Amino acid sequence: METKLLLTAVSYKLNGACLAGIKADGTFIRPLSHSQPDFSIPWKSIEVGPGGRKLQPLDVVTLELETIPEHQARHFEDRYCTNAQISYVNHLTTSDLEDHAGFRTAAKPAWFMADSERFVVDAPSTRASLALVLAESVEIAPKPHDPAKHYISFTTGNRRFQNLSLTDLNHLQLSASVDPNTRYRLCLSLARDWDKHGEIRNYKLVAGMWPDNVLQ
Repeated sequence: METKLLLTAVSYKLNGACLAGIKADGTFIRPLSHSQPDFSIPWKSIEVGPGGRKLQPLDVVTLELETIPEHQARHFEDRYCTNAQISYVNHLTTSDLEDHAGFRTAAKPAWFMADSERFVVDAPSTRASLALVLAESVEIAPKPHDPAKHYISFTTGNRRFQNLSLTDLNHLQLSASVDPNTRYRLCLSLARDWDKHGEIRNYKLVAGMWPDNVLQ
């Protein structure tokens, strides 16, 4: 079945891309490939955006998805991508937000700081191992022993998080343009068993980011 997906994470690997996003109903989806050892989507299956640029967060794409048996899925949101091509539709517009209630989850994340200890998430994404947060005082810096890779530090709620890995493809450009006075939306990957130990203590990496005012 063809599915429209709003990308919130675009992490590029050696042989392809690890994508994640939100369906029109607000459900998180992480499309996987049968053919890749790391389950990333092969380059040949990804249609680039306008002007030949690679996919990026807030791009809307279409793809065919297949449910993975629960005992085989590493994450609740995992689905197999069954078509040969992930097709670019457009970059998120205000019309998309009006037409697809779930897409508003990315513009105004369901994940929010309820107090200093916990996050609350609206259904149906409760079990997903991804989170959307609003971040302030964002800083990006190259990793000391590998300048091609970057760390990100940020504040959300009243907590400061230091030196998480940033895997968004655009991080090289972002490191030069990030504004510490701008608020950003971050798509975070959560560590294993986050639901047993609390989301806030299990941030693993930042797989996508974009300015909060992108549609304003």
